[in-house]
Amino acid sequence: MICAMALFDVVAELTARVRPDVQVVDVGQSATFLCVVSGSPSPSVVWYKDGAPVSVDDDTRLTLSDDQRRLSVRRVFRHDTGVYQCLVENADEGRQSSGRLIIGGIALTVFHTPDPVHCGDARPRTAPYLSTPNLVHMIVIGSR
Repeated sequence: MICAMALFDVVAELTARVRPDVQVVDVGQSATFLCVVSGSPSPSVVWYKDGAPVSVDDDTRLTLSDDQRRLSVRRVFRHDTGVYQCLVENADEGRQSSGRLIIGGIALTVFHTPDPVHCGDARPRTAPYLSTPNLVHMIVIGSR
């Protein structure tokens, strides 16, 4: 009687897909991207925003799931707009996919003018009143 045993490494093509492809959220809301991965051997996952590595240590609003496949951004700001990319790699190959975050909401920009503006003042306001040095701050007042 001959008894033989063989061990095989199962290799399946690596795939990656970010879901959703595009999401629109208002300022102050949360956004979550999923990196849906298949393939063998099991890959590592690294996230990028606009080509730069995402670091949860640098921004406490960012969280990653234990397996690194879910990236969440709490209380989004305008600067969170961009392309979020997951890069997956195993010993044999690598793949990437990306999704876009668009920040909605209506922003009101408040300006300081050198002279007071009165109700009923019919004088036209021109571009010099809207120059950046006169910018006070930005307030978000609602959704689109």
